[in-house]
Amino acid sequence: MKYLIIGAAVAVVLVLIIAAKKPKNKKMAVPPKRPPESPAPAPAPVPPAPPKKEEAAEEPEISIPEAVEGKKLAYHYDDVSIIPAMGAAGIVQASVPLTFSEHQGTVYVLQRDRLIGNLKENRIAGMVRDWKKNGDPVLSYVSRFSSDNTSAEIAIFFYRDQARWVLERFAGEKQYKLTGKPDEFAGGYQPGDACSIEADPDKEDKYQVIHEGARIGYLPAAALTYAEDQGISPEDLKVYIADVEYDDERERDIIHVYLSV
Repeated sequence: MKYLIIGAAVAVVLVLIIAAKKPKNKKMAVPPKRPPESPAPAPAPVPPAPPKKEEAAEEPEISIPEAVEGKKLAYHYDDVSIIPAMGAAGIVQASVPLTFSEHQGTVYVLQRDRLIGNLKENRIAGMVRDWKKNGDPVLSYVSRFSSDNTSAEIAIFFYRDQARWVLERFAGEKQYKLTGKPDEFAGGYQPGDACSIEADPDKEDKYQVIHEGARIGYLPAAALTYAEDQGISPEDLKVYIADVEYDDERERDIIHVYLSV
């Protein structure tokens, strides 16, 4: 009996020892909760590339013919001032031709039948009337038109049968034979052509008759007397070729001209 009690006590002790050695269930360490992170700021939007600046379209070149309907260019004026019509700056186009219409004494300027202005009353307005009356061609284009519609200029080109006009205009009037001979670069002149006069810087009291930049002769003494009688300088005379003859002996052209003030 004694040994039975001792054995039971030993068994109890062993049970306690084994229980003491048995590992206890450990709780898993839970990391502390972090505050929720703020979302990363979105990158700033990349601005779209600016559109490529379109190059201004070049105005098409305007070709001015030397003749229209068989009639030669007689005069041209590049910067004729006109009175702009209200709002015309927004519709004009440099390459579109202009036309003219007269109403109650005013010469109006039109483009595609739309009013863009009117001519000031001056010599050129009178020329436009004469050309339209005679049925001679007139070409015209816009030279400049201010964006604020305050000013504008146009170019005008007048065509006519110049030789016929000269013969009719100066019928029965005196012709003056030029002295000297045409420069070697002169040419293409014919009856009806208008010329200009310039004082010769190398020869006193000598006045050159110029056709398209080349000298075709000099005014004779009788022409200088004519200018003096008119009370004007020889350089202010208007000159038109009246006749051209070829001199076989001298091997050069003999040119006669008409003069007027």
